[in-house]
Amino acid sequence: MGRESYGSIRVKDTVTEDNYEPQPNGSQYIRTFWTKNDISTDRIGSRSALIFKNDWFNAKNRIIVGWDFNTQTKNERFEDQVPVGAVGVDGAFLPEPQAWDNNITDANRAYEYIALSQPFNAGRSILQFNEIIESDIVGAGNAGTPAEWALSKTTFSKVNSNSLWFADQSEFFNGRLHTLMGLRYDYIQIESSLRKVSYFGYDPGFDDGRNNKTSVTYDKLNPTIGGLFWVNDKIGIFANYAQSIETPSGTQRTPLAEMAPPELGAGIEFGVRFDLFNGKLDGQLAYYSITKENDNAFAYSDGMLNLIYPYEIYGSEFPENYDLTKENGDPYPNPPLLFPSLAGRRGVGDKTRSEGIELDFTYNPLPGLSIIGSYNFTIANEILELHPLIPNPEDFELFGRPEHRAALTARYKFRDGALKGLTIGASQRYRSATMQTRFDLYYDANNNPVGQPGDAVRTERHYLSFGDEHTTSAFVTWEKKTRQEAQFS
Repeated sequence: MGRESYGSIRVKDTVTEDNYEPQPNGSQYIRTFWTKNDISTDRIGSRSALIFKNDWFNAKNRIIVGWDFNTQTKNERFEDQVPVGAVGVDGAFLPEPQAWDNNITDANRAYEYIALSQPFNAGRSILQFNEIIESDIVGAGNAGTPAEWALSKTTFSKVNSNSLWFADQSEFFNGRLHTLMGLRYDYIQIESSLRKVSYFGYDPGFDDGRNNKTSVTYDKLNPTIGGLFWVNDKIGIFANYAQSIETPSGTQRTPLAEMAPPELGAGIEFGVRFDLFNGKLDGQLAYYSITKENDNAFAYSDGMLNLIYPYEIYGSEFPENYDLTKENGDPYPNPPLLFPSLAGRRGVGDKTRSEGIELDFTYNPLPGLSIIGSYNFTIANEILELHPLIPNPEDFELFGRPEHRAALTARYKFRDGALKGLTIGASQRYRSATMQTRFDLYYDANNNPVGQPGDAVRTERHYLSFGDEHTTSAFVTWEKKTRQEAQFS
């Protein structure tokens, strides 16, 4: 449960809106409402493999053939807080099909108007969840009106994935050269539905065209090839290449309620392996470069989605997805998407690349004592391609990806005595400061703020960044093995 995110980050001003009298507690505020969701997920999976060993071609070979099967069924229910009595007999509570902002009023949602001039602390009633609508702005909202939960959206997905794969692991020259060749065939079937109950009411039990039912199938061959050569008994060099497909969740949608395509990946890695101090210290130093299409971690901004899904192309078929009028009642020349009511925020056509250097090692100085460390330095995180309707892909950036990451874990496992089976340890993690997002502020010729880039002659960019992150944790585990022996005579 939480506040609706779209309105929570958009500051409004009673002065510029010309709708309110002067306020005793400041003029700036945010308008938002409470939301919650429930998710039910069932998963079943199996993995099986056959291993064949031989000594063909003067090499030790392990040929592995496998089949992986996974099925997942997920049901999600999303609810909005609304004034009591706002929900119709069919379950709808938003006007349809013309759902622009001025048409979604305090009568449709339990909007609360939160003044920014007052402290944000636990003692402030409007910041706490309750079933009474509150407002800090005099003359705004349904202050004092009771509220209730209303079903806003339902989603269903069933994902079946079957993977047939084989791998050939070989050793040559008495173990100095290790090779790996593999091929994986993934076959993914997805059935999914999404209903905007807030607009179209409850599912009537028959196909009324509002359930956005989708059935798609994806299949792909993914090769893997790699090799490791030990120059001597301490140092080795290696290289790998692999492709992959990520099974979609089945619930991620575009603004048009279409199924988001699966993430496709291709990566190379090469570096140095080491095994030092009679096996006490081992690890690797590697360079990697990974390219992804339809990157699941790629967040589409409002500006991107407005460019990919313009009103002139999709507005006639999906009018409820667009904000047709400004708050003063004037029409938008290019109506933007109405983000709080969209089916999803996934776009299409993105291709990203991450490049870096990574060090991993394990040090076992004493029996039972292990020190495990890793460090990652990011050389590049960049956007290679975007949707063809985005004319300026160079203006967009990847956020939330730190330049430095490091982790160090020490653990000790008691191997005998009264404490046998007990493991104690501690971890320290570090993540460098990261840019989280960018805000583009638009101004017209008179230096007045405007809402859309098409109305602007000047743009200011402001970044939101998080500082360095340090995480310390400690852990204790205990395990005991039991053995039962049967004797017969």
